[in-house]
Amino acid sequence: MFKYIGAKSRLLKTLIPAILDANKAEYREPFAGSGKVFTELLKHHQFEKVWINDKFPAVASFWAAVHRHPDDLVKELGKVKMWRDQPISLDDYTARRKEALALDRLPSVKTDLLYHAVNLFVVMMQTFDGNLLAGSPSRTVDRWHVPNYEKKIVELAGHMNKSKTTITAGDFEPLLSEGDAVVYCDPPYWSQGDGLYPHTFTADDHFRLSKGLRNSKSRWLVSYDVHDVVLGLYSWADVGRVRMEYSSSRKFWWAKVERVKIKYSAQGRNKWAEELLIRG
Repeated sequence: MFKYIGAKSRLLKTLIPAILDANKAEYREPFAGSGKVFTELLKHHQFEKVWINDKFPAVASFWAAVHRHPDDLVKELGKVKMWRDQPISLDDYTARRKEALALDRLPSVKTDLLYHAVNLFVVMMQTFDGNLLAGSPSRTVDRWHVPNYEKKIVELAGHMNKSKTTITAGDFEPLLSEGDAVVYCDPPYWSQGDGLYPHTFTADDHFRLSKGLRNSKSRWLVSYDVHDVVLGLYSWADVGRVRMEYSSSRKFWWAKVERVKIKYSAQGRNKWAEELLIRG
């Protein structure tokens, strides 16, 4: 719904069927980010329970506001005066960005929750490529049209409220260790992932994630960058490689999953990209 590093728009046609194939009554997403996956997923399927988590409290605040106070969120967004050729000032952007990064917990008070949800949304709409750590904003604002977001927010809230939905801002482990569900993980990548997100993801975190998934009773799917370390961490799992390639018009993407049996070698970045999809 907003720009964010690592959003999975290009993989949705591959991810959604794979998640639904698990045939579970509960869906969990430990690294929600921009919400591309679960927002699309809930359009196609109603789960009994949904658990959405992101360790970055500002992101969790936005999804909590969508779930609990969609009408109020739309109203507050409508108060922000920002147009494509007239973005917020650099001082305003810097102050909002600082507040988003400083938030250390999911707000429990409605007014605070709405404030931080709007704040995060406004900042992300003016970042370069969804990177909140970038020090300077874009000179234009992408896709800012409140009526469009009003429809998206209200529709998503309706989908979320059909299930018993929980929004948290914590570590990923509880979502792996408790109960029986289908879990989709999109962790920060091994290469450069620790420099793109407000909360770093250390080598120990990558090992914890691998161990947690291996011991989990849930069905799960993980997307990762193609790296020898990742292939080693998940040598025990079903590892596939997704190749995303431009059409001749460079406007459309397709994805195909292949089993990984050989080491990855880098190819022309302007033509196609690859990711790992790991299942258990």
